Amino acid sequence: METLFLPLMLVALFFVMSTQKKKQASALAALRDSAKEGAEILTTSGLYGFVSAIEGDIVWLEIAEDVEIRIAKAAISKVITPAPDGVVRSTDLDTAEVADDTIRPPEDPPDDPADADKDA
Repeated sequence: METLFLPLMLVALFFVMSTQKKKQASALAALRDSAKEGAEILTTSGLYGFVSAIEGDIVWLEIAEDVEIRIAKAAISKVITPAPDGVVRSTDLDTAEVADDTIRPPEDPPDDPADADKDA
């Protein structure tokens, strides 16, 4: 009886691990299929962008205005949820209004202490 315990535990462990792996793979495939045109995504290499076209297993990703790259659909690691109203996306910068509470750099840089010594 003791000789069967270890092999049965190994088989049960293998079964649990393989089913979890299948669930993860199907969830990732569903995530990649949910990326439609206009969706913001994150790639496995860390690039953020908006999907501009999908051609089978190829995704065209707009990473800046008028800059598109071609990536494999398998490189999608996350579909970013749409930004709420009022949040400025990088592609909307031309038409965006700056909020009043935005921190802006000072108009004039502070005087250089080295220049002050020359005047004295």
